[in-house]
Amino acid sequence: MCFYGGKALKTVKKVLCQNTIKNQLRRGHIVIIFIISLCIFIPTIFIEYQQTINQQKVEMTHYLDAQTYFFESWLMERSKDIHTMTNLDFVKGYQYKESQAYFQEFKKQSVFTDLVFVNKEGIVQFDTVTEYQQNGVGIDVSNREYFQIAKKTKQQYITDVLISKVTKQPIIAFASPILDEQQQFNGVVFGTVNFNTIDQL
Repeated sequence: MCFYGGKALKTVKKVLCQNTIKNQLRRGHIVIIFIISLCIFIPTIFIEYQQTINQQKVEMTHYLDAQTYFFESWLMERSKDIHTMTNLDFVKGYQYKESQAYFQEFKKQSVFTDLVFVNKEGIVQFDTVTEYQQNGVGIDVSNREYFQIAKKTKQQYITDVLISKVTKQPIIAFASPILDEQQQFNGVVFGTVNFNTIDQL
């Protein structure tokens, strides 16, 4: 009885020992498979993350390029508007009444906050801040960069942000020189756009 009992005990121990070794091997395999999976999974996730970030950067760059192109085109169009006005015969001829009426009408159909006629000495002859009150008449703008550049280069010019002498608001100015028959400097026409308009744009 003891003999069989002892043999059975040894068999049970042997089976338990084998089961323990098998369990340990299984656990070991599972751990190894898990580690290998992590080694594959983590780099894959990282690569996909990097690709997503790079794609978003490319999309953002394209978006910003499109916005920049749009805004630069808009600036050029406004500059051309002012240049076209300076080449009108009644503007070149200093016909203030006709020029002022045209400026007021043009302003109503444009984004300009103000359109201003400046003589060759740098004195404002009229503006369009309001239709019936000429707030800027007589103001000396000869020290303004846009006047100096227009006088020196006889070229169109778009300013950086500056503060209007009339409205005291931040603006961007589009200036173009008035040239006489001999292509000599004879004044400046400039239009201003305020920041509310730019924000809306």
